[in-house]
Amino acid sequence: MQHFLAITTGRYKAIIALTVITTALSVAFGMHFNKTSFATTAFLTLGAKQSVVLSPLDTAQAADHFSELVQGWFKNPAMLNKIETQSGSKPDLNARKQEKQNLVITYKTATEEAAKKVSQAMEQVLKDEITNYNLQNNSEFTLTSFGAVTKENPMPLILFILAGLIGGFGVGFAYGSAADKIKSELRQFAHRKK
Repeated sequence: MQHFLAITTGRYKAIIALTVITTALSVAFGMHFNKTSFATTAFLTLGAKQSVVLSPLDTAQAADHFSELVQGWFKNPAMLNKIETQSGSKPDLNARKQEKQNLVITYKTATEEAAKKVSQAMEQVLKDEITNYNLQNNSEFTLTSFGAVTKENPMPLILFILAGLIGGFGVGFAYGSAADKIKSELRQFAHRKK
């Protein structure tokens, strides 16, 4: 601890200068390369048409189980490929169940327009897949609602500032430590020469 304090107090000007320079470079890097992305949350509800054979409770339970099946479709490469082809984007879709017959799908895109196209493609592909599933299994499931909200998702500049401050202090301390070590070795060398 004494060594740390000695270097910090003895080389504080160099440490401050290197910290300021590193922080400025980190912020400049962040402003230049930090691309804003757009985060989208899509919320969908699945249902089943009331059947004469099934009670309302059984119909709701069937729709609930169907929502679990649809959640699994978001791991299906063929369905994901259809969404990518129709939207012209390759988003990383993450689906999770949200209470009973509801699913939440999240993804990020580079532009707001791309997010809108992915949402439209996803809705259409889901409708097509459900129709196909109903034909194959003689069932009557439906996509009862689909909504998506897109928000700008910039990386906070504060992260670059903190990284610059921490990195700059580390570089400044390493410089101070190395400078003290070299100075000490030069003194010892000069002392041996005498």
